[in-house]
Amino acid sequence: MDINILGKRINYEIYGEGEPVIFLNGMLMSARSYSYFAPKLAKHMKVILLDLPDQGNSEPFTEQHNINDYMDYIKAFMDELKIESASLLGVSYGGAVAMLFALKYPHMVKSLALYNTFPLIDPYIRSMSMVWKSAFELGDEVEMKRVAYPLFYSRTFYEENFKRLKHIIEKKTKNLPGHYFESLLRLIYSSEGYDIVDRLKEIKCPSLVISSDEDVVAPRYYQELIVNEIENSVLVTFEGTGHAAIFEKPDLFVASLIGHILTSL
Repeated sequence: MDINILGKRINYEIYGEGEPVIFLNGMLMSARSYSYFAPKLAKHMKVILLDLPDQGNSEPFTEQHNINDYMDYIKAFMDELKIESASLLGVSYGGAVAMLFALKYPHMVKSLALYNTFPLIDPYIRSMSMVWKSAFELGDEVEMKRVAYPLFYSRTFYEENFKRLKHIIEKKTKNLPGHYFESLLRLIYSSEGYDIVDRLKEIKCPSLVISSDEDVVAPRYYQELIVNEIENSVLVTFEGTGHAAIFEKPDLFVASLIGHILTSL
């Protein structure tokens, strides 16, 4: 479905009824990334998949934006759908967006579910971003995936699923938007200067923080920073997974989110 938010055409999907949970995308994700999970989760909550500008099937920005610009898009989206408050789920970059929203509009956030995310852009995360930037600048989807995918998954998962991943890497997306790589580059630059470590204590809502022991993109160190500062938070590690933990252990992801939402009501 499409909706006009602050002058942009925004794509979203809704599944199920009950407690609203808004899903915020990681860098290379879109609403479609959750297609496996949505039917399972919809039995327990209202799943709201949201593509913000420069993501998925939503209208792109025409110039560089800042990650903070997304806050008013999310608020306007919630206002338009008459959602007074919701839980936010964020994966990686989406987790940063979720925490920023909780800081700006705390009364609109019932809980946070943060998967493989980070509270700042430090030299390590910046260096990792520059690897992605180099891949995006290639302007070739297959070459980009060849660079990025080994960073996303744990070594064990990559080895055990190498043939399937190789097929995914080499398969080109039909009708890839012309702005695709420009949008990805804008997302990279949008988080420049992002650092909320000193403000994390202001987040009071129940927060589930998921870490992975083989995540080289956003190692456990960053999730520990979050949990050490957010009082009402819990850290859970998905053993044997990398940055794409929700795809490596999808059933564990579903169970963890359902448990979090039910206990946060």
